[in-house]
Amino acid sequence: MSFSRPPSTWGARARGTYPAIYEYQPEEAEKRILANEALIDTWNGAENGRITCSFGPHAPDTLTQDVLKEVKTKADERGVGIMIHIAQSPRELQMMRIRHRMTSVEYLEKAGILGPRTIGAHCTYMTQKDLEIFRKSDTHIAHCPNNFIRRGRGTPLMPWLKAGISNIGLASDNILHDPFELMRFTNYLALQYVQFTDPDSLHLVPTPFEILEMATMGSAKGLGLDGEIGSLEMGKKADVIIVDLQKPHLTPTLDVVANLVHYANGNDVEMSIIDGEIVMDKRVIRSVDEDMALRKAENSSVEVWEAFNTEYKQFPEVAELFKHFT
Repeated sequence: MSFSRPPSTWGARARGTYPAIYEYQPEEAEKRILANEALIDTWNGAENGRITCSFGPHAPDTLTQDVLKEVKTKADERGVGIMIHIAQSPRELQMMRIRHRMTSVEYLEKAGILGPRTIGAHCTYMTQKDLEIFRKSDTHIAHCPNNFIRRGRGTPLMPWLKAGISNIGLASDNILHDPFELMRFTNYLALQYVQFTDPDSLHLVPTPFEILEMATMGSAKGLGLDGEIGSLEMGKKADVIIVDLQKPHLTPTLDVVANLVHYANGNDVEMSIIDGEIVMDKRVIRSVDEDMALRKAENSSVEVWEAFNTEYKQFPEVAELFKHFT
């Protein structure tokens, strides 16, 4: 949900410069808030509660205070959470300094967006004051390790832990949705931070069990679902995966959790059970026709690219990519 845009974005970005400030579009904000409301009203709690929805405002640099406050009011009315990008790029920080003379976290605190029902994605560039605001507000963090690796960045995980922020979950940020890879990269980035940035923080590096907990209970807590999922306990939903440990890369198994975090991947999952129903057995998906789903995904992606290419003529590189893609 993005409510502003920089004028002449692509040309400026290609030259490595940026316009001074964004151009707000109030009509676009209202249109997207209505669409988000419709999504929540239609799908939240559907499929026996397996589908949950939240409001998804884009980021503080593209949103006015009025829009943020409206989103917060509507989220509270529906009893749902908020997911938002926070301090994700140098460009965001630049825009916040120019327009508001404060950090993204300070801006969101002023709008009343932060709190235990809000998830902040990335949270890469945060000051010590920002970290303290996050800790006191109990705002959750979605740690996206694949994103940091892809962009050649170091992890902010260790500063979060040093500041006493513990409500951290793992997210893929649309890059290969393999939870084992997320856990492994979380470990790699933490060790990299210790080696190159702060050797004295070695004692804070999460153990394999703590990383597994981030991926399960940490993520469930951020979504407000830790009472239903995230661990195997009486009264919770029977969401279970069974991993085949009889693989060369998982043998010997001296520590099951360490093996899963350091060496496993999604292809090692033999069975998936969702809310007590077996949906995959011996790596065969029971709930959908997998071949048909893959074909539909391929066709849909072409349609989306074509629509994007038609509507946004100012993105020449994307148009060129689309020619090769089709």
